[in-house]
Amino acid sequence: MPVARDWEQAGRYPTEIVKGMADMGLFGITVPEEFGGLDLDPVSFALVFEEIARGWMGIAGILGSHSLACRLIAMHGTQEQKDMYLPDLATGKRRTGIGLTEADAGTDLQGIRTTARLDGDHYVINGSKMWITNARYAIRCRCWSRPIRVLRPRTAA
Repeated sequence: MPVARDWEQAGRYPTEIVKGMADMGLFGITVPEEFGGLDLDPVSFALVFEEIARGWMGIAGILGSHSLACRLIAMHGTQEQKDMYLPDLATGKRRTGIGLTEADAGTDLQGIRTTARLDGDHYVINGSKMWITNARYAIRCRCWSRPIRVLRPRTAA
């Protein structure tokens, strides 16, 4: 990407490139087609991500963190959450962020210290993050943490 070095050094956000990705539908690569996404298989997703990262890793980070959130909502969200968020996330009209990096762990998921404790019908998050990818433009951010109580999936009857 010819502008990557100059824009990165200047701290310039790649607004035009992000808009171009939205226009191409790339913010919907992990969103099911029924919600307006492309619903790419994992290999196709990896190929798209690899090509974008080859040009500018910062752009790949914008798309990757967003795509992860979309995938999580598509797989584990309630129908209400899917209906509410996925259509706008697929188009890039809305975007998400990710809170992962910690002072003592960097981006090593095994080393993070932030915890999540279930308290009634919500979680109490305790810890700190250094950077939030996409925070300036995100409608929602995922915060990576360690569960204090291990949650077990429900089994089908």
